[in-house]
Amino acid sequence: MTDSSAAVSASTFVADVLPIVQAVAASAITALVGLGVALIAKYTGLKISQAQAGRIDGYIGELAAQEIARAADNLAHAQIDVGSPIVKGIVDQVAAALPDEMAALGVTPEAVAAKAAAAFGRLQASMTAVPPSPTKAS
Repeated sequence: MTDSSAAVSASTFVADVLPIVQAVAASAITALVGLGVALIAKYTGLKISQAQAGRIDGYIGELAAQEIARAADNLAHAQIDVGSPIVKGIVDQVAAALPDEMAALGVTPEAVAAKAAAAFGRLQASMTAVPPSPTKAS
């Protein structure tokens, strides 16, 4: 026969040790990921900064929101694609304001245009259309 008191003691021991094992495992994984990133940067020269990528994306979203706010009808019914003049204007503004970030990440003007068109799509999907004001016939 087995002693049931030993089984209870073992489960209590495992419950007590489990948080320590999880913390050690998490620390080891974090250290290995950091080492891997450092080795990639050392041997390839590739350094990717999430802050730089976030800065580009945030600026594109901000410029798209400004364009929508400027329009009388919130551009709710406008078809805005990568070739539209409004997107080309945003690409020019991003290239002028953030050339170092674009170069560091290898972001092309075409990628900025795609991100800008996507930003317009997200904004248009989440807004209410403002009807255009009626024009007076002379």
